[in-house]
Amino acid sequence: MIFDECHHARKNHPYNGIMREYFHVDPACRPKIFGMTASPVRNPKDPVGSLATLEANLDSKIIGVQAHINELTKHSPKPVEVGDLRPLNFAVLH
Repeated sequence: MIFDECHHARKNHPYNGIMREYFHVDPACRPKIFGMTASPVRNPKDPVGSLATLEANLDSKIIGVQAHINELTKHSPKPVEVGDLRPLNFAVLH
């Protein structure tokens, strides 16, 4: 299963509900999870605990890029700012 924004898999979120259905199933028969998120740490005061909770809820292992970061950066698109940045004029209605 693919979960986008998997950091939501906490408490009563539907992702957590889906996973609860499989907790009683033999681990070999549980679905494999590919979760994606840009913000896996929910509690910055306890990042390790926050990551451990996410791993437990999704029955998964968190991995991240550690090797070849320079190569990844070289091939990653860079944001380009486009648009008019002048202040907008708003009409005030009374």
